[in-house]
Amino acid sequence: MRKHWVAKGDDLSELTLGHDTFARYQTLRSVIGQDLRPLIELRNKLAHGQWVFPLSQSNEIAKEQKAALENEHALSLGLKSRLLDSFADVVHDLVVSRKAFEGSFERRYRSMLKVRQELAERRFDHFVAKLRTKRKRDQRP
Repeated sequence: MRKHWVAKGDDLSELTLGHDTFARYQTLRSVIGQDLRPLIELRNKLAHGQWVFPLSQSNEIAKEQKAALENEHALSLGLKSRLLDSFADVVHDLVVSRKAFEGSFERRYRSMLKVRQELAERRFDHFVAKLRTKRKRDQRP
């Protein structure tokens, strides 16, 4: 955002970016903090072999991350993958050009909102039913 909107050394603010662009900036920071940070931290725990008991900085069990790990399943992982893809698309547009970012932000952000909603609802029973139906359909001669 700094590259396309702000003079070198200036802070990113509503004054330097303008209202709409600053709101988009805050939205992206919110997605990073609320959605991506927990996902990245959990991924790092797994990468360090903490599969059953994720540890905190003080080597105690990180209860919140343990609970998050226990609640993961194929549906939630697929949705989180979609969220990461949508966020990557927004960042790609931002890197490409100001025009690309401004032109596609709403569509891409709506996609992230839809995934956030699906994650909140987590209709696992519907997901399982779809998998079973697909399996039955695929097994027909």
